[in-house]
Amino acid sequence: MPGLDLERLLQGKKIIICCGSGGVGKTTVSAALGVQAALLGKRVLALTVDPAKRLADSLGLSELGNREAPVPEERFLKYGKKPTGSLHAMMLDTKRTFDELIERYAPNEEVARNIMHNQFYQHLSSAMTGSHEYLAMEKLYQIHLEGRYDLIVLDTPPTKHALDFLEAPGRVRAFFDRSISQWFLKPYLTMGRLSLNLFNRTAGTVLRLVERFTGAEFLHDVSEFVTGLADSFDIFRSRAEEVMHVLRGRETSFLLVTATDRSALEEAAYFFDRIREASLPFGGVIANRFHASPFEEPAGRAPDEDTAREEGIAYLSEVRGLSPSVAVRLVENFDRYCRLAQRDRRVLEGFARRSPGKVPILTVPVFDEDVFDMDGLLKMIAYLFPSSP
Repeated sequence: MPGLDLERLLQGKKIIICCGSGGVGKTTVSAALGVQAALLGKRVLALTVDPAKRLADSLGLSELGNREAPVPEERFLKYGKKPTGSLHAMMLDTKRTFDELIERYAPNEEVARNIMHNQFYQHLSSAMTGSHEYLAMEKLYQIHLEGRYDLIVLDTPPTKHALDFLEAPGRVRAFFDRSISQWFLKPYLTMGRLSLNLFNRTAGTVLRLVERFTGAEFLHDVSEFVTGLADSFDIFRSRAEEVMHVLRGRETSFLLVTATDRSALEEAAYFFDRIREASLPFGGVIANRFHASPFEEPAGRAPDEDTAREEGIAYLSEVRGLSPSVAVRLVENFDRYCRLAQRDRRVLEGFARRSPGKVPILTVPVFDEDVFDMDGLLKMIAYLFPSSP
């Protein structure tokens, strides 16, 4: 398995997007990448859409919101590190980000105010399929255009939302398709309920069915929303296309974070296929919580295993002075760990074999405790960037 050079990615990319299923340490890896980039002199933003808010905890911030919060230099100095760059962090507020889009593209303040009080919009901004993922991309794109950071590290939702995440810009582009939306909704507002019989028979039938099941008020809200932004539909569609252009660009790289259990690797393989199908730039795989072998090569079961076990117990009890029962438990624990290391190596090699081409893979060992502060992030950085001082 070829190695993954993360420092090269930090130096050569402006956007790094960390993907992975829940519970594999993706948020922690994202934070560690941000910390290391700041230590290397980059102006860095760590952006998360993870509702668990663990990024704030690991960086020593009380909370994160829709505004960038600087990570104090004191957080680095406390652990003997002095960044030559800077690190900011923020957590996406979906509703606020959508509001900012409306304020930016509505024709005037009155229309923007009416839309934001519109019940359909309030539901759309929080519940539209893929809206959370799309708005993460929109916020990423907006900040990228502003050019205030050398590097943006995005911590994405879990891979169960992979289709939404990768297809969200396309769904938004389809939603704001001028011809479809106006065919379906604008006649309701411009012609009124009693004029449906005069409208195209097919559209009139569809609208009457929708009205029957949703109520006239709902259709009015939808029509108000659509007509209020009608002149901006092309802007929304083009923005979605521009977002996908940036995602596929040379300055972007996708990293796949996974654990080494079979279910996590199955999800990782699925998401890897989606990245490849979407022609997105792929940097490599970070296998977190990996049980590294205590030997240079993966340990195999020796023919004289029983003899080796007895010799180990004898050494611990006779030379090291441990009680026989403690010595037995230590040897059994070591044997279980070696088996885990063998399993992790096998499943990771299996993952690499089923992927086309050579997939760069970097492993981070399992730690004794969860990473929850700067000290833990620096410990992880030592494995993510083994050649760094």
